Amino acid sequence: MRQWQLIAAIAFFLFAYLPAQSQDCPGLSVEGLWLDPFNASLVHVLCQNTNFDEIYSYPSWHILDDSGTLMGTEEVMYFGIADWSHHVIELINPWPDEPVSVPVELELWVGFDEALMCSYQMEFVPREWEWTGTGNQGCLPVVCTVFGYAGGEGV
Repeated sequence: MRQWQLIAAIAFFLFAYLPAQSQDCPGLSVEGLWLDPFNASLVHVLCQNTNFDEIYSYPSWHILDDSGTLMGTEEVMYFGIADWSHHVIELINPWPDEPVSVPVELELWVGFDEALMCSYQMEFVPREWEWTGTGNQGCLPVVCTVFGYAGGEGV
C-alpha cells in the first residue's frame, strides 16, 4: 500500500509543481513582436491563426525572460483568435532604454489564464522597427477598416 502512496505523491508533485510546458499551437504563428514606440510599458504581439477548428478561447499572452521570470501579461480582450490578431502585453516594469536584443518566451494562456496552450522562444529586438517574429523584415502591420452608411443624399 505504501508503494501506491509514494507513486501518487510523486505524480502529484510532477503535475502540481513543475512548470507547465507546451509546444507550438497548430496553425498559430507569431508574426511580430515589438515595443510600443510611445510607451515603454507596452509590447505588441501580432499573430495569425490559420486553424479554424481551434480559436484559442479567451486568450492572454504572457512574456517571460530567459530565466522564466514573468515580465508582463495581456488582459483578456478577445473571445478567441481567428485569422489575424493584435494583442498588447503590459510590462510589469517599463523597458529600459537599451537597444540590446533579448531572448524571451511568449506563452499563450486561454480560458482567462486557466490553461497554457503554447509557448514560443523568440529573440526580442525592443528598439528597432523590425519584425522579431516570422513576418517580413522591416514592416509594421497596418489594417484599415472603413464603415459607412447611406444618408439622405448619398453614401
